Amino acid sequence: MKKYSKLNYFLFAFCLYTIPILAQGSGTGFDDNVVDNAPVAPINNYIPILFITAIAFGFLVFRKKINNQSTN
Repeated sequence: MKKYSKLNYFLFAFCLYTIPILAQGSGTGFDDNVVDNAPVAPINNYIPILFITAIAFGFLVFRKKINNQSTN
């Protein structure tokens, strides 16, 4: 159990350490005046599907975990 706790602290500290690395500095590096005519891709239509998928996946994982515990 102690090893698991140390792993959690390490992962949390690692995530905090990488936040400044992933943050974008001043400017994007693209100073050209380019017209972007890329089509817009809405993601709002997929949010309910993602929630349902996440709930179903969580249900299946917990159900498998409970079945494994009951057989042992």
